[in-house]
Amino acid sequence: MSQPPTPRSAGETWPPLGRASRRNGFGLISLGLAVLGFATGWVRGLVPVSVALGVAAVLFGVFGCLRISRGEATNTAVTVAGLALGAGVAVVSMIAVYA
Repeated sequence: MSQPPTPRSAGETWPPLGRASRRNGFGLISLGLAVLGFATGWVRGLVPVSVALGVAAVLFGVFGCLRISRGEATNTAVTVAGLALGAGVAVVSMIAVYA
């Protein structure tokens, strides 16, 4: 039989201090900016905004990959998707601006 969980003492913190917390924010921001850049790329007057959002998504994706390589983040698929979609949005939007 398993024993019931013991109550925490008043001075105990949660999560335990020895445990590293995940820092997945950069990957999520990268994907969000990439999707927003993709959506604004379809509006003719907002294509320059789409370029800026794509570049920002790439930057946040790179920072997210650095956190993944250091073991601070765990959302590899989300970060790589944001990085790839952001790069595609930036390139296609730049072509649309200058063409």
